[in-house]
Parts: sequence; C-alpha cells; structure tokens
Amino acid sequence: MQLTLSPLRDKLEDIPLLLAHFQTKLGRLYGGKQLTFEPAVLSVLSEYLWPGNVRELENLVESLLALVDSGSVALKDLPTKLFESSPHQASGAGRITLSGARPDSSKTGADAQAGSTRTALEREDITKALKRANYSLPRTAELLGVSPRVLRYQMQKLGISDLSPR
Repeated sequence: MQLTLSPLRDKLEDIPLLLAHFQTKLGRLYGGKQLTFEPAVLSVLSEYLWPGNVRELENLVESLLALVDSGSVALKDLPTKLFESSPHQASGAGRITLSGARPDSSKTGADAQAGSTRTALEREDITKALKRANYSLPRTAELLGVSPRVLRYQMQKLGISDLSPR
C-alpha cells in the first residue's frame, strides 16, 4: 500500500489542530505548560510555506514552549524566518535570528541602538534556551531550530562561552 500525504503548505487549515496536538504531546515535558496564540501569530503561521513540513511546526511549538514565559505567543516570539515568505513585515517582530550573518559595522544612531538591543535579546534567548536544555548544545540548537554549528557560531559572536550552569 502506498500513502501519499499532502505537504503542510497545502493543508494550512490544519495548523490550529496541529498546534493543539503538539502542545498536548510536548507540554508534558514543560510541566503541562499550554500556550495561547494571538490572532496575528496564527495568521503568520497560516501564511508561512513550511518547507520543513509538519516536523518544522512541531519544532516551533517545542521552541515556544521552552522560550515563552508568559504563556501567550506574540509576534515578537516568532523566529524571523516565519516572516520571510509572509506578507507581514518582521519589523522587530522576530526576536532571534541565528543566521550566522555578520553584523553591519556601518550602523549609526538609532540603527546601532536597535542592533545592540537585538544583540541583547539574542543573548538572552540563547541563555534561556541553554538553561532549559540543561546546557546541552545539541538540545539547545534543536529548541532554537538551528544546527549546533550555527548555534556555536552565534554563541561565539555574542560572547557566550560558558556552557555550565551558574
């Protein structure tokens, strides 16, 4: 028997059901934590093309369970990659970008201040993820949705070198 399954991008109406399923499945790992999603977040999730299919959505839910303290997921909590195939603009909405891109040294004034704020937020997000993953680099990378190599590069760039609990 051969089964053909449609990719998630062809079944976007299933996203709320999948979010609920993954929260139930993964929430136990985080003390039964449940998330609520703002309507704008659901809109972005429904417009993203999901190249990683359902597994990418599951990884996103686990990352959000690990990183969102308030229980309510806002646009600022989403990775910027979700805005790349969406008509929404990422204007500061995504908090962490572990792209490995080199910082632009030509920034001045407000751009430089925004860059330093973003750097501080990235450092905070990585530190939180490290703590939640018990300082396991592969697990932290998985929570953040990046490869361990990209995570190590970003940690080095941000001056995060100590992998032991304090």
